[in-house]
Amino acid sequence: MKRILYLYTLLIMAFVSCKKDGKLIDDVILLPTDLLFEDFKIGRFTHKIPAESFTSAIATFNVKHENNDWSGFAISNRNYKNFVTAANLVDSTRFSVYTLTPHAGGNFLVVRPKGDDAFVELSRPIQIDKILVGNTVQVYQTIMYGPGNSTVGNTFAPGTTIMSVARKDNLKITIKGFLNNVETGTVDFLLADRSSDALKRSFTVTDWMPVSLLSLGKVNKIVFYLESTDKTAGVMNTPNYFCLDGIRFTENIN
Repeated sequence: MKRILYLYTLLIMAFVSCKKDGKLIDDVILLPTDLLFEDFKIGRFTHKIPAESFTSAIATFNVKHENNDWSGFAISNRNYKNFVTAANLVDSTRFSVYTLTPHAGGNFLVVRPKGDDAFVELSRPIQIDKILVGNTVQVYQTIMYGPGNSTVGNTFAPGTTIMSVARKDNLKITIKGFLNNVETGTVDFLLADRSSDALKRSFTVTDWMPVSLLSLGKVNKIVFYLESTDKTAGVMNTPNYFCLDGIRFTENIN
């Protein structure tokens, strides 16, 4: 008798569960979804600057080639943290992310903003929760050591000086959101800061850091910019690169 009651109870629970699931079909369900860039196949400890814009899931990342130079996004999984000894080896640090322990998390993007070129277009309006950003190894080295020296090695970033508290230097990412070409908001994030008297802070980002983009609202385009106060004649001395990974967003999967 107990076994019959037990089976009857299971049947009731299953029926209720099915009815609950059926009701949820008519509701909006939001689940987090990450873009991790593992769908791009490149060799280990290397990078690739695509010949043209590339797409992962609903996001298309702009790549522009002009006058033997490029801007936009490259794909990398490099994690070289030492100084290089020759200029032709600088890609080892330029396309590596600086983390406290060697990066072992697979692919990420290296962003090189120039004007409005570093943009991501989304196939439909969507709410972005957050992204992960970090310094490249070359940028970290130039912030801390300037052009380098015979003791620590060379950063191969001509004109770069060590970021200074006296000059109140900083390195800042700006992310702008757009919906149908109308700006929805702006988010700033400091990769290094020597400028705050009030908080007496002096820091350089040394790992992947989350940046919330919830304030941008629903967007179908975001644009990245990078600005350093370390300039000569109005031109940035700090190498114009940073790392991007783990774009997390919420999506209506109804």
